[in-house]
Amino acid sequence: MAEKDDIASFSTDIIHSLAVILRTAELHDSSNAAVISQMEKMVSYINQAVSDSGSFRINLIGDFFFENDARIKYPLKYHQHFEALAAKFKARNLGAIVFKDDIAVADLKSFEMPFPILPRWMWKH
Repeated sequence: MAEKDDIASFSTDIIHSLAVILRTAELHDSSNAAVISQMEKMVSYINQAVSDSGSFRINLIGDFFFENDARIKYPLKYHQHFEALAAKFKARNLGAIVFKDDIAVADLKSFEMPFPILPRWMWKH
């Protein structure tokens, strides 16, 4: 089982990776190295978090992200990414994302995320 600090780090890394993926996906297709790299990082973080606790849930409450009722704190360098992702959640009335099993990059590409700014290519295998 991961230590509490490890889980908090995974939460921060997952949210950061998701924000970067969404931003990068606005500019590039799925074969772009930056998109693939961020997806691989996010998959690794999610799979470790799921392995450690059985599932992984990110909630947005107000202006803050939470994991297991604990506010996810982040370094100042990630502030812009967290704020942008929170705005996307709010705009779509999305309260949480839950992962219950290990995932692969193909799952991220096929997952119809509630973010219409994602190009259609991200929704296909």
